[in-house]
Amino acid sequence: PVIFNKHTRDVKLIGEAYFEVAENKEHPFIVNTGKIKVEVTGTEFKASNYPDENLTEIVLASGKVNLFQGEYSKNRNILGAMVPGEKATFYEEEGKVYFEKVEVDKYISWKEGILMFRDDSMPEVVRRLNRWFNVDIGLTGKALNDYVYTATFQDESLIQILDLLKMSAPINYTIKPRERKPDKTFSKMEIEIKQK
Repeated sequence: PVIFNKHTRDVKLIGEAYFEVAENKEHPFIVNTGKIKVEVTGTEFKASNYPDENLTEIVLASGKVNLFQGEYSKNRNILGAMVPGEKATFYEEEGKVYFEKVEVDKYISWKEGILMFRDDSMPEVVRRLNRWFNVDIGLTGKALNDYVYTATFQDESLIQILDLLKMSAPINYTIKPRERKPDKTFSKMEIEIKQK
């Protein structure tokens, strides 16, 4: 917002953002993802909340954050506190938060234009490629779920990344061209990854 209210600094998040927040105990900074809220006490962190996913992720680079539901000043239900190097994943269907230690760079390198995978499953790789390139990638073949990737990409195109994935695992991919819709916009590029 252009102006914050008197008591808190509230922002709403749809998508993904990296925050660097100055400490101000009199006016806490609150990030509302719609599913959970993050109380920030002077810190750096990444938060992602996409409407088409049933999860919200928070990755803490430095400082401290508290996760909660409800209103900050009224019926706040604390879900947990985070320490640097931790990732919290809130699954909407379960209504639970899971905490784990992670390699923070993997989650925040995107702000420097770097796409990093570290022992990530093929479904996770696809999820992040879909976001990065605004495409729809589908997987065909159960064995694809068992493939794990470690790679760092900077300035590579989607086709270059798919070709590199194809070199490291027995997969093929096909691309469905974009189609013009009745409203004169174009559909997203659709890609199918199949196991050989």
